[in-house]
Amino acid sequence: MSVKKKSCIAIVTMLVVMLILPLIAVRIVSSDAGMALCFILFFAVNPLVVISLSVMAGTELRKLWWVPLLAAVVFPLFFGIVVMELVTDLFIYSALYLAVGLLAMIGMHFGIKVAKRGK
Repeated sequence: MSVKKKSCIAIVTMLVVMLILPLIAVRIVSSDAGMALCFILFFAVNPLVVISLSVMAGTELRKLWWVPLLAAVVFPLFFGIVVMELVTDLFIYSALYLAVGLLAMIGMHFGIKVAKRGK
């Protein structure tokens, strides 16, 4: 898969999971259920998406190094759009997303290197 395709997948996935799904949850579903869905996205789905995209970025580390960084930057901004208020406490979670994403990306990169040496 090309770097351009992986970049598009990363950007579209972040838009859908971190902006569109929470907007749908808050606007369409009742307020309590919508916030519950947002918390599920916030604590379960978003970290899994960040890890998955970072693993994908680890296959092309030199060209896709920005994926975990972008995920960490857009998360609090997109959540702020959803709730119509910038919540500065989310930057702590954003730092955690960045750390987890970097670990996944670097782990994948070195995993590929070790696998190539073994052949």
